[in-house]
Amino acid sequence: MFVAMKSIPVQHRDLIHDVAYDSYGKRLATCSSDQTVKVWDLDSDGEWKLTCSWRAHNGSIWRLAWAHPEFGQILATCSFDRSVCIWEEVTTTTAPSAGVGVASIGIGGGGSGGRPLTTTTFEKRAHLVESALSVTGIQFAPRHVGLQLGTCSNDGYLRIYQFSDIMQISVLYCEAIHTKMKNCSCIAWSQSRLHPTLIAAGCSDAGATDAACKDSFQVYELQEDSRKFAKTPGVNDLQFAPSLGRSFHLLAVASQQISLYKLRLSTGGQQQQQQSGGMLLQASQSSSSLDVGSSSGSTGRYALSCIRILEYQRCQMSVWRLSWNVLGTVLASSLEDGTVRLWQGNYADQWKCLTVMTP
Repeated sequence: MFVAMKSIPVQHRDLIHDVAYDSYGKRLATCSSDQTVKVWDLDSDGEWKLTCSWRAHNGSIWRLAWAHPEFGQILATCSFDRSVCIWEEVTTTTAPSAGVGVASIGIGGGGSGGRPLTTTTFEKRAHLVESALSVTGIQFAPRHVGLQLGTCSNDGYLRIYQFSDIMQISVLYCEAIHTKMKNCSCIAWSQSRLHPTLIAAGCSDAGATDAACKDSFQVYELQEDSRKFAKTPGVNDLQFAPSLGRSFHLLAVASQQISLYKLRLSTGGQQQQQQSGGMLLQASQSSSSLDVGSSSGSTGRYALSCIRILEYQRCQMSVWRLSWNVLGTVLASSLEDGTVRLWQGNYADQWKCLTVMTP
């Protein structure tokens, strides 16, 4: 499989923590410990051009996420400074004046010959400071759920923000869920329209000694009580695959290996009593099914199957980031040695490495 690679001199002054594409793959955002965010656009020549760069936080920026274009060009960032910021693109066109400098980055030329100058900036629309510790993970909900943002932080809380006014990005309410996990590191929303909306939160602390904090990741059904299942090593990232007609949820979890989980909801199933401590679900790594209950008393049954993809069995190299293609058929994984691997499964749920990309 031939893969063309291209390097972009992003000019960050410190470690780059995250890279996020928009829905069309023609816009790219990067964040770094230098407290800045840079946005790049793909031009007609196939080159990435810097559109905007600004200081977004007072600490290292861990993650970024684009909202669906239906809601506009909206970017969310989270940082070590315990805050989440929501940014919206603002484009202005001004008549050039001789001898007057422009502080922002211009698009489409301008500034000479009397042509108007178009500038792009990202203005802060919301500043969310509910977290007591570093905010480590963010992701927008799929568009059919509405403009909602999920965040997780090192204080063990999963927060879901719903925005009432898309034009002003005003927060309608914030639902905070205490996961009891230390060092929550990542979250992911399920993408299926045909099933209840799920949100998963992962934990990077695999060495927790408190039994209540040993979960590697938990799954919650939207607006219901917590659901906990499956225990793995410390989780660095997790992503739900796009559904595209699947009859189940497909969740990829990154740690020292890649784990793929199928969650299939059926109407039957034997009712089970709720566990103590407010957690309705518990399962070990060897579990083949999970019973799901709700606060209203209704129950369903999630059948769980797990497929293991071992990464570097000899040296146990950690997997840091995961990303699905638009069809949910190819999974990209980045390892701590800087390589990227592409995985694809067949009809028998056997996943093989398609290619290894080395920078």
